[in-house]
Amino acid sequence: MRNFIYAILAIISLIALWLFMAPSAPKTSVVAFVASPDLTTNIEPKAAIETADYHWQIQSGKIIGPQQIEVPQNETLLLSFISDVPDEVHLHGYEQAVQINANEPATLRVRLEHSGRFELETHRLHRVISVLEVEPR
Repeated sequence: MRNFIYAILAIISLIALWLFMAPSAPKTSVVAFVASPDLTTNIEPKAAIETADYHWQIQSGKIIGPQQIEVPQNETLLLSFISDVPDEVHLHGYEQAVQINANEPATLRVRLEHSGRFELETHRLHRVISVLEVEPR
């Protein structure tokens, strides 16, 4: 019985170590997309970037990433996404969106000109993935 308990503790320890030391998503060059204000025209690529300030991963309906972001007004954010299914992520209040192709990174660059609380939402899943709180300067 004692050996069984030691084996269970060893397995739990290994799982905890793996979760703590698991590698993050590799840094890749991605293309930022910015939608037109009415969201009905095609999204066109902007300048390539090296890294993103915030990153979300959507897999099997599960969203991994920050649930809330607090930043000062007039900052520029790079929001990076990858999903196992095609989707669109929309930043309410700024009326900007990025189209995500399955298993391809996509990035949204946002200049935070307005203060307030804004939801970042997926359109296919119809879920709020994060709340952006922009504090006035």
